[in-house]
Amino acid sequence: MAYSEEIKAAIEQYLKNDEWHYTFDEEREVIRCGINLKNRLKECRIIADIDETRYLTLALINLNCDEEHRDELSKFLTRVNYGLLFGNFELDYNDGEVRYKIATNCKDCIPSQAVIEDSMMIPAVMFDQYGDAIVDIMFGVKTAEQAYNDVENK
Repeated sequence: MAYSEEIKAAIEQYLKNDEWHYTFDEEREVIRCGINLKNRLKECRIIADIDETRYLTLALINLNCDEEHRDELSKFLTRVNYGLLFGNFELDYNDGEVRYKIATNCKDCIPSQAVIEDSMMIPAVMFDQYGDAIVDIMFGVKTAEQAYNDVENK
């Protein structure tokens, strides 16, 4: 599969300017990096999956949800996703993986550094904001409604 060298170069320029540590996986055509969080999750991995006309930013955490709590977590993520402008949380029901996804359309353009910054930082900010609630639900401490109300009332 082909990817855009220009999109890759623009993303790498942002990462270099902001002093991120990253790697490029030539085989999968993805840039990999990570960011520290200010909650119990501690960090999330960021993957920029580059195509010819777009790139997909995925933020993943190092904790999967057990099967018994997936329905409750799904309810929570649905509440959070409602009304979001940029990206969304996703839950893989097969293995409990939770991720945040943003797609950036680059058809006929190279994304600006500001657009790239948003695509890299918004997923991290979302995990920062909702990470503790996600952990509470994964461990059965709170219901979706309790966790959502606690976050929204802060």
